[in-house]
Amino acid sequence: MVGRHLTEKWRIDHAGIPQGSPLSPILDIFYNANLVEQRIDHKGGSLGFIDNYTAWATADTEAETTQSLQQLIIPKAITWAKESGATFKADKTGFIHFTQSQNGPYTPLQF
Repeated sequence: MVGRHLTEKWRIDHAGIPQGSPLSPILDIFYNANLVEQRIDHKGGSLGFIDNYTAWATADTEAETTQSLQQLIIPKAITWAKESGATFKADKTGFIHFTQSQNGPYTPLQF
């Protein structure tokens, strides 16, 4: 309805935005804002683009970073998924610890 004009309903066969559309990044900002909106600082942060989401946390121990992810980031992502109707694919989800070893630079540990 626009003003007092009401049109009849019709079926849309191909609803959505085509991949590569210049409108996609703009819509992504609105759609994913609740998921990725947080401060990026020395304690962690998150970022996303279209269907990719990355979140990280830093702390003095692996236990502290794991706790931060489990208590802050995962519940936020689950809430966002429920509210938006989106889903996460378990086979595309990873959890990686990077630690600073005594023998040199950061060593990746994958769990």
